[in-house]
Parts: sequence; C-alpha cells; structure tokens
Amino acid sequence: MTLLGDAAHAMYPVGSNGASQATLDARALADALADADALADADDVTGALSRYEQARLGPTSEIVHSNRGGGPEGVIDAVEALAPDGFDDVEMVLSHGEREAIVRGYAQKAGFAVSDPGQTTTRRKGMDASTGPDVIGAEASIDNIKWNILGQIYRPKQLSERSFAWHATFPPGTFVPPHFHPTQDEYVYVLDGELTLVAGDDDHLAHAGDLVRLPMGRPHGLFNRSGATTVCLFWVTPTGRLYELFVAIDALEEQTPDAVVALAGKHEVEFLPPPSA
Repeated sequence: MTLLGDAAHAMYPVGSNGASQATLDARALADALADADALADADDVTGALSRYEQARLGPTSEIVHSNRGGGPEGVIDAVEALAPDGFDDVEMVLSHGEREAIVRGYAQKAGFAVSDPGQTTTRRKGMDASTGPDVIGAEASIDNIKWNILGQIYRPKQLSERSFAWHATFPPGTFVPPHFHPTQDEYVYVLDGELTLVAGDDDHLAHAGDLVRLPMGRPHGLFNRSGATTVCLFWVTPTGRLYELFVAIDALEEQTPDAVVALAGKHEVEFLPPPSA
C-alpha cells in the first residue's frame, strides 16, 4: 500500500496544488511501477513503491513548506512590504517581471514550470547521469533577473534565507560610498579588473583572483578607479535580505543616490554620512 496526493502530504490550498501534486505523484508512481522488472513478485512492487516515495519526498516537502509561506501569493506580501502605505500603480512598486519571477519560482518548486526558451542557463536534460559539470554562464541568473542599479549591473546567482550571492559588473568610475552591514559578513571575489576598497583612512587594491572579506559592522566603500570594467562575485551571509533591497531599488521610478540610501536603511545596510566640507 502507498499514499499520494493530500493523503500523503496535505497542504494549504494555494497555488492549485491539491490536484497538481496528486497528478505528479501518480505519474511518478506509474513510472516507478513500470520500471519494475515485469513485476514478477511482491519484492518488485515493494521496491517500486520505495523508489516512488524517495522520488517525491523531497519535492513535496519543499512545496508544503512554501505553501505555508503563502506560495505564489507571496507576491502580495512583497508588494505590501515595499508599499505599506498603499500605491496608485503596482508597476511603480514591483514590476511585472519581478512579480512574474516570484510566481515562476514557485512554479519551479511545484514541478510544473514551463521552461523559458530564452534561458541562457545550460542544464542537463532527461534522466541520464551527468557526464560533466552543469554550467551556469556569467550572463545567466536566477529567473533571468538583471538589475541596473546606478549604472552597476547585478545578476543574482544564489539565494536562501541564510545567504545571497550575485555577479556584479562595475563600469569605470563606479563608486559605492562607505557603508556597513550590521548583520552580515560580505565577501568579494574579484574575477576581472581591479577594485579599490575604501576603509577608513586606508585604501586597499584588490586584483583579479583576490578574495576580500568585509566583516559585519566594518565600514567600507567600493571604487573602480582602474579605467576598465571590473567584474566581481559578491556573497553575503548569514542572511539573504540584501536581495529584497535590490528588488526595491530596481522598482524605484527614479533611482537617485538619496533614494537608494533611504531604502538601504530599511534593509540592514547603513550608509555613512558624507564628510563635512
């Protein structure tokens, strides 16, 4: 005997998952039974049921937990967080692309996402074992998101409750004024070019291949003085909340340094006041 659908993993009724997950369970169960060698005896069936359970246990657990957090309706929570006093145009709060990214991310967890033909990420297909590494190209990102924040190009690469990583391209002359993260350590791996780290009275030059740790609570600025484009990989931990800041900045009708600083203060990033004249 085995179970499927709500009998195996009851979940909140969001995201159309009552019937959908039961259908995916049934498909996985049918595949497992079909793989048994002619079902010659009870051991074949027992093994098939075990393979079915192992195949569905992880995905259904993830979607159950996602549903508890609101599932695709999390887009409502995101809009409310960015505009707690209301709004006239949702596009000015969270763009269609960003709202779609939240819903598509849920669909991927649920197992019924439609692949994007324009996706630049390469992944193996089918059930054959991989013969080489999966490759995520430099231009690829989570849900194909690309943020232009004051001329800097950010592409999110990894996100969890505990950490967030993104690929950054800094044009010549890029300057991020001194700031600090009161709840996060930040790591910068310079992939190409040079990056000047402004820390107190000292400047430190990081070259391609250098890994820099910026401890939480320590003020630092970032400056591309090299005259060429600098490319870096950033990672912050032990929280991924900086992702929310980038989403909020990207949703601004007009990006200005003052507006960015104001939003940063609400997302655990504190900019230092400019030096007095």
